Amino acid sequence: MLRLPLAAIAIVIALPAAAQTAAPQALSTILLDFESRGYQVLELDVKRSRVEITAIDPAGQQVEIDVDPLTGATVREQRDD
Repeated sequence: MLRLPLAAIAIVIALPAAAQTAAPQALSTILLDFESRGYQVLELDVKRSRVEITAIDPAGQQVEIDVDPLTGATVREQRDD
């Protein structure tokens, strides 16, 4: 019978969980989400930690939006003057 120390078993069990990372949202998913909410996307720029979007909002104002690429959540939205 093979005997492994409890610590070794814990490491083997934890490795697959640690290796899993959240996959980024597809750009098409982010784009479709904003378009479905009435935005007209003018520009989409992918950065390391965010997706920057320049768009016309439903009120007709040009806005700059930062989106978390992992969750698709809006991090910041402000009028682009």
